[in-house]
Amino acid sequence: MGFSFCEAPSLVDDSAPLIYMWEIRDHQGNVIYRDVGRSMNGAKRPREDYQRNVKNLKNGLPYRPSDPEGFRGVHHELYLAEQEGFVIRLYLLQNVAVGEDINEAKRQACARYLSTPFAPVDLS
Repeated sequence: MGFSFCEAPSLVDDSAPLIYMWEIRDHQGNVIYRDVGRSMNGAKRPREDYQRNVKNLKNGLPYRPSDPEGFRGVHHELYLAEQEGFVIRLYLLQNVAVGEDINEAKRQACARYLSTPFAPVDLS
């Protein structure tokens, strides 16, 4: 396994296109890092692909054979958070409807959740 994380409860359809967010909190409970992503194939990407990427990083393996150095900042942050014993949480923020621009939905989520100080997450 790449790293340990908990998933926040959500009403999002995890098999449909969605916007997700990784959040890392330090030992005092302060948010120290967030990353917003998108997936056309539901929650498989954040749940499984990130595990593989962090495991590869941890074991000195390439990101992909065709892109060995392709690890992004989020992969390094998740790896370091695991080493420090920080709390890592995955939020499935929202589904993206057919015909809706997933990139625009991601931009809006980034504007909402990545500003500092970090905005609280409200999934209601």
